[in-house]
Amino acid sequence: MPVDSQILLKRLEPVVRPTGVVRTVPVRPMEQADFDELLARAGRGELASGRRIDDSVLVEPLDPEFTERMGRVADAAEAAGFERVLVVVDERPLLLDISDRKLERELNVAEDEQLHRVDAAVRLIGEEERQQHAPGPEGPRNTQVPPVIAEAILNRTETSQGDRDEAA
Repeated sequence: MPVDSQILLKRLEPVVRPTGVVRTVPVRPMEQADFDELLARAGRGELASGRRIDDSVLVEPLDPEFTERMGRVADAAEAAGFERVLVVVDERPLLLDISDRKLERELNVAEDEQLHRVDAAVRLIGEEERQQHAPGPEGPRNTQVPPVIAEAILNRTETSQGDRDEAA
């Protein structure tokens, strides 16, 4: 089965993307942007609704950083058409209703044996854990290529080598 090299590169991108390289594209204020530009910015997740997440059902409220990040998750989930998302915040599993922007409940994994229908799941980690997984100056720390990609690369290399042998 032939594999398109562009697809392989796209799948490898998060691992091989250089760190510290930031594309700077002039961004016009929303009032001056045309519809296509606004649509593209929304697709890239650059626009936020600013709607607050209601965490009043929680005994221990969330850190404001997490509620802000959860708001961005809710924006993305709403754009994708999701209605209910499982959000794990520093080991706390929470059910988030997207349309109301309200946390329904905190799941107690040890006691809760009930199934919950969700459209997606996301894990939000704290700053300390994020620093542990952040790429260093030499690049990302995870250098292992996923087996599916490695196999596709090897198959493509063997196919290319076979083509060269036949041409000779």
